[in-house]
Amino acid sequence: MPPWPDKRAAWCGGLCINCPTPEAEEHLPDWANPNQVEGLTQLPVFGKIPYLADRGDRHLLAQAGAGLDIPWGDFSPSQTRVCS
Repeated sequence: MPPWPDKRAAWCGGLCINCPTPEAEEHLPDWANPNQVEGLTQLPVFGKIPYLADRGDRHLLAQAGAGLDIPWGDFSPSQTRVCS
């Protein structure tokens, strides 16, 4: 539950770093270092979603999500909105 009383506010339990291009994976430590992201946002980084050539492939998305360290459950592609 969020620590603030405003019911319009959203609660964010953590972040997943997305690699939208092959180059993003190569440069992840420089562009979005998980330790620095956690320090700046004060939110845990659950892991990264690697570059997926076909972001609409739910099987690949499920495989990528299986590597995320989400403390309250499993990653579910059926509850994920894939943006192009």
